[in-house]
Amino acid sequence: MKPLLRMIGTSLLLMGAVSWAASPKAGSATKAFTLSGVSVTMNWDAHWTVQDAAPDAPDTVKFETADPMQMSVLLSAGQVAAGADEDEFRAAVMDKTSTEFLQQSVEKELKVEPFGSGDIHGSRVCATDRAPKPNEYKYICQGILTYHGSAVIFTMLYNDSGKVDADKALKALEGLQFTTST
Repeated sequence: MKPLLRMIGTSLLLMGAVSWAASPKAGSATKAFTLSGVSVTMNWDAHWTVQDAAPDAPDTVKFETADPMQMSVLLSAGQVAAGADEDEFRAAVMDKTSTEFLQQSVEKELKVEPFGSGDIHGSRVCATDRAPKPNEYKYICQGILTYHGSAVIFTMLYNDSGKVDADKALKALEGLQFTTST
């Protein structure tokens, strides 16, 4: 009888370990946004909070950590101008962003990096503020993703205490998926 109980107990432990390992991570989900006719989905951390688009900025949504001074992200969406080349549009946005960031960054040069996955093409650039004031952010990243005439631009602000969430958010943004509404 004891070997049978031991075998059943071991089987139950093994089944529990397998189902625990197969279960999704707690606090992880998918979030959908529709802004200016552009629908996107992205991986979502349950600890982030979202503020819906403001009446004066219907194409923008904000998400942040419980303490917004750790990490705050603005996400805007819209259409690339008809006939515009998406690669040139992304390059123009990143050139302007890099020029603006350089004025106040610790870095002497800012590298625009490829960003996105699959058919979703993008770029991003990050900088460190040379002298953040109280209640300002030390780090900023801005990026753009395009897909079949739709664009998403994000601006992420964070401090040292928000680096873990900022890394998660960058991965979630890089894996963002588009569904263009008509």
